[in-house]
Amino acid sequence: MKPRVLLIDLSALFHPAWRSNENGPVSVAFEATLGGVRRCIANAGEGALVAVCCDGKGNWRKDIDPTYKAQRDPLPPVFYAEFDRVKQRLRDDGLLLWEIPGFEADDLIATAAFAGKEHPVLIATHDKDMYVLADSDPPPSEILSLSTFEVRGTAAVEAKFGIKPAQMGDWLSLVGDASDNVKGAPGIGPKTATKLLQSYANLAGVFKAAYDLKSDLTPATRKSLTENGEQIELARKLVTLRTDAPIRFEEIYETREVKPLAEVEMPHDMSEIEAELEEAAERGLPELGGNALPIQLRPEEEQPKDLQVTSIAAVALDFNKALEPRSFRDTMIVAKYLFNSRLYQKFSSPEAIAAIIMRGRELGYGAGTALEVFHVIEGRPYPFAYLVVAECQKDPDCEYLLPVEFDAMHAVAETKHRKMAEPIRLTYTIEQAAVAHLKWSQPGAKNQEDMLVKTALSKLGRRVYPGRALGLVSLEEMGEA
Repeated sequence: MKPRVLLIDLSALFHPAWRSNENGPVSVAFEATLGGVRRCIANAGEGALVAVCCDGKGNWRKDIDPTYKAQRDPLPPVFYAEFDRVKQRLRDDGLLLWEIPGFEADDLIATAAFAGKEHPVLIATHDKDMYVLADSDPPPSEILSLSTFEVRGTAAVEAKFGIKPAQMGDWLSLVGDASDNVKGAPGIGPKTATKLLQSYANLAGVFKAAYDLKSDLTPATRKSLTENGEQIELARKLVTLRTDAPIRFEEIYETREVKPLAEVEMPHDMSEIEAELEEAAERGLPELGGNALPIQLRPEEEQPKDLQVTSIAAVALDFNKALEPRSFRDTMIVAKYLFNSRLYQKFSSPEAIAAIIMRGRELGYGAGTALEVFHVIEGRPYPFAYLVVAECQKDPDCEYLLPVEFDAMHAVAETKHRKMAEPIRLTYTIEQAAVAHLKWSQPGAKNQEDMLVKTALSKLGRRVYPGRALGLVSLEEMGEA
């Protein structure tokens, strides 16, 4: 069997990621979108041919209906800048991106689905209008839901909507699509639309029944259809997927290069190191093993008169610290390697990674730990709450810092300062979190009890041991954890 073709609607990943975090760090939408793309690829199986489809500038649907998507709030410039960064990153990762002026991603997907019909096709989307492309004939075309990551074929579409995939365009023209500001037939909802298409097969059959006084349509349904024919016809045009977008489908077979995200300068010239080791061997230095490094000594005549060296020593390195950068130059080299690894997508540049490594070093943490526990929000690094708490617990005057009472409505933290007679307590409530507009305080949010505990502990620790907290504010206190 030919390899599967995976067609990804990028906006269907980025827009929800942005909306769910529009008051938080922009990098969260970036990370979530890249993670979503990787998850789609994993679901497509080994050897899948992947194309990421994007909306182009301009839109033929707006040309025929200026109110199309007009209800949506304008997006800030940072949205488009971050979306462009996502697209460039996917190109650098070696993925094919299609973006054609005047066409939406849905049209590019429909065009590619038909062009690649000799392959099994998997379409990653959350748009209902894409279900029209589901096809059980071999090779099948299936839908990968971006909300559940379930693969849905014709049977799933029929079970969910009660109609065949080919009827989805007619169904949407009757029901309308509020997300795109497409108006259908007033008063006709999903159940009525499904019943009409089950009875009359398609939109033409429905309209024929509407003008047939002998049909069993209710007066309200008949009136809606006969008085809103033009509106329904416009809706049918708007929900129709174009299959003539000017893409080059053969691009999907081409091999693309994965580009490094940053140019890395090698820290040393290896030939020079090899030459030094050969010279050391010729001078009769003892063989070194493990992590030992020779101390470079100048010839005796070049040594200061007050320094007489009678032996050669080997200095053993601590392996746990051997990979830690020891200078700003080494830090930047490590940062570029880590940035190129694509494992730390939450940081937008090697410079950001280097800054986090240095911030962690100030606190005594290795590079890996610092990169795991710090996140950037609005240009500032914030750690997880337990790092703040751990720092405060290191204070020599801290006898203990612990939660003593907590539930989903409040948490009480207590600490004993050795120079104070009585313990100090701080209570933090869900009401305080709501007043501070912390996202985890909203009804139905997960882990509210844990968030209250972490916030109470970090607030109390910073208040009582400011010399250890060093101005650290936790992610939980910002509502981002």
